[in-house]
Amino acid sequence: LPPQALISSPNTYLDWTLPPSSSATWLHATAGSCSVSLLPPSPSSLRMYGKHLSNADQPSTWYPSAASSRSVGGDGVTTVVVKQGDTLHVPEGWMYARYFVGCTFAAEGHYLTEGSVGLHLDAERVECERGLAGKRRYPRFREGCFEEVGRRLEAL
Repeated sequence: LPPQALISSPNTYLDWTLPPSSSATWLHATAGSCSVSLLPPSPSSLRMYGKHLSNADQPSTWYPSAASSRSVGGDGVTTVVVKQGDTLHVPEGWMYARYFVGCTFAAEGHYLTEGSVGLHLDAERVECERGLAGKRRYPRFREGCFEEVGRRLEAL
């Protein structure tokens, strides 16, 4: 997928997201800064993300607050600040949200890694269950996963 430009005004956010097909992500701030909330991959994280996607109040819910609540089974959220000139690598399978304190210009991109086929397939399942697969899927994603599994089986 091509990189995206993120241009924000002060005190805005981009809601919690699972990158397409649970891919790895890079985020680079060229001006300003943003606070990035991160949640590691786990079955409970995926369940909570699926519930969040189906929530009628989703537009008014700041998901990192809900995800960090251990009372609802959250795994805990880690927050880092990406300042001007910094680049953040978000590992495959990690969900994240961005909060922009001031005017910020950033670039973001996603890429698949061959060592995380299981994570990619778990994300595919959640996206399909929520009707998002066509909107957020890499071209030929499913076929590519099965081709990789075939190559690995042949190597055994």
